[in-house]
Amino acid sequence: MFQNRSFYLFSSVFIRFSGLRQFVLCAVTCGVVSLSAAADDFLFSHEQVLGTTFELTITCAELHTAQQAERRALAEIDRLESIFSSYQTGSQFSQFCGLSAGQSVPATPELLRVLKRCEEWMR
Repeated sequence: MFQNRSFYLFSSVFIRFSGLRQFVLCAVTCGVVSLSAAADDFLFSHEQVLGTTFELTITCAELHTAQQAERRALAEIDRLESIFSSYQTGSQFSQFCGLSAGQSVPATPELLRVLKRCEEWMR
């Protein structure tokens, strides 16, 4: 998705979460801003994202850029929720948990990595 972009992890856009589950990483917003001008903090509040309320603070030069980063962060949260949610019956994780012996469901590389890691930790 971002193969042709240069990313500057936490140098162009800074994101701080309050009350958001920590497994959500929104590093996707990194690289959308170049801080050549003075930076401002833009605060976005959301309710019922992953079943909780959170604030997203984006530091950049322009409101439009902050709004773009916010949209990308929320889209990534939605994408990850569709994979890992234990509450949504249609998520890949929920479908995996409902499998009987011999059944299978399609899985993203992210889910396969998490399941493999869980298996390693269980040993």
